[in-house]
Amino acid sequence: MTRYFDAHVGSSGSQGYVDILVKRFGEDEKGHKLISPQMRSETEVDRQVDLLIAELNEVREQAKKELRKQSWETVPGYLSRTVSS
Repeated sequence: MTRYFDAHVGSSGSQGYVDILVKRFGEDEKGHKLISPQMRSETEVDRQVDLLIAELNEVREQAKKELRKQSWETVPGYLSRTVSS
């Protein structure tokens, strides 16, 4: 599946964050950003929107996972709990 969205991990000071970025898009002759092909039927509209929703749901889970990971890594003693002997 072509990915149009992605989770982007960053940090501001000591605080981590996640934002959702548009990874891929096209442009029309007026410079409008496009995240779908041209659609000519209601079925095509439904199909494309369903694909975008499914991808956003995947990105939602990815972003939450990244936030949980950042949160856990900032807990005091994180390294001592994750190092196995």
